[in-house]
Amino acid sequence: YSYANKTKRTEAKALWKSIKESIYKWRDEHRLSSTIMAGDMNAAKWSYYDTDRPNITNKWQLESDAESIAWLEANLPIQDLFREKHPTLRAYTRQPQGEKALTEAARRIDQIWTSKEITNHPATRIGIRTNMAFTRKGEAELAALEGEHLPVIADIPIDCAGIAEGTTPTWTP
Repeated sequence: YSYANKTKRTEAKALWKSIKESIYKWRDEHRLSSTIMAGDMNAAKWSYYDTDRPNITNKWQLESDAESIAWLEANLPIQDLFREKHPTLRAYTRQPQGEKALTEAARRIDQIWTSKEITNHPATRIGIRTNMAFTRKGEAELAALEGEHLPVIADIPIDCAGIAEGTTPTWTP
């Protein structure tokens, strides 16, 4: 939802404008729908809770790019699912690699945002993988995810196919 390259400010502004227009159009056309928005936001809100920055004395200090997150909160009927479920857990999804690890903080920039009925549903769960190593089913050897982003995984109670049995509805119109 933004360019990681900070020199592309014009392109980033145009991208955000396009995203905002698409979101407003969706909201106008589907007022009663359950909504899920997920992606690499390239923005984090709280320096303490959403990064691994050391020596943060003010837990409510905002990151320099928090305005993108503030806009989502102020303009859309969706919530940051991870932060709603884990309000005080320090977490990050991007771990800088190589020389970047010496100068950049790890940050929680990969996010899933959902409408209130999904966020508050008792069956909704969300987590962030804590490492890149895993074992493939049926194999003993460790494998590793590539890249510098940890996966964000959510279990969301939506029966998209309409065939699940014994479900609890997210809402009843």
